[in-house]
Amino acid sequence: MSSKEARTPVPFSVMAGEPELFIAQNKKYHIKPMKIGDALKFIDDKVIIEAQIFNLAAKENREKINYYLSKYCTNEKGEPMSLESAITDDWDIVDLKKFVHKLCDISG
Repeated sequence: MSSKEARTPVPFSVMAGEPELFIAQNKKYHIKPMKIGDALKFIDDKVIIEAQIFNLAAKENREKINYYLSKYCTNEKGEPMSLESAITDDWDIVDLKKFVHKLCDISG
């Protein structure tokens, strides 16, 4: 199977800019795809995709993750997420990793 065949197709609703369901610690959240400008910023920010512990290690990196959480992830009430709210909701490192992966996946 080629890598092209292995990719999960992005749903039309996401291509249209609608948020996609994300579950962490049995709570529902919604993630919407990044805008082009933020995708370029994401690349320039050098956000680490795999090992989220490094995104939390330095204050500057935490601020970057907080930016993308607050802009692209909302809780069940439609409120923007933050690192603080993720901590309150008892997210673990794997949940944060899934968020970053989902954000990248649905953003293309």
